[in-house]
Amino acid sequence: MRERQIDATYRARFEERRHASEALDVLFDEASAGRGSGKRAWLIAVAHPRIARLRDRLTREEARDVLTKTTGLALTYAGRGGIHPLECAIADLMALVRTMAETTGNDEYDVRVGIEWNGEQPLTITTKDNHGHTYEGATIPLHRYTRVETTVNAAEPALDY
Repeated sequence: MRERQIDATYRARFEERRHASEALDVLFDEASAGRGSGKRAWLIAVAHPRIARLRDRLTREEARDVLTKTTGLALTYAGRGGIHPLECAIADLMALVRTMAETTGNDEYDVRVGIEWNGEQPLTITTKDNHGHTYEGATIPLHRYTRVETTVNAAEPALDY
């Protein structure tokens, strides 16, 4: 490849990443808008297909079917007695992404997950142990949590996903 071709390839790649990041920014901002994050912490999770395949919006019935399938799939990821509430929430998100991918034909999704918290005290995430007692030993109190962003291939075999 010539230098100009390499330059154009890199420029296109960076533009694609910028557009994907902007799409996640908009979705994340919409999902977190109006939440009372000073009184309660919110787990915000959004996903956007990397290459959206054009199709009509899902009907209400199709959306209901997606959510029904998602529930069963999420239970295979975390079970009914999930170890931690965040684990269960991520299992729900991953199941929803996978089910939407099957429904729409979009394979790869950019995903962003964050905890919105603006309280005065650091946030401590607690759970219950096997005996039903509050357990705080697996968390570090923080004022701010870094958002996590990744790309997932929802068409991967179940073991790889």
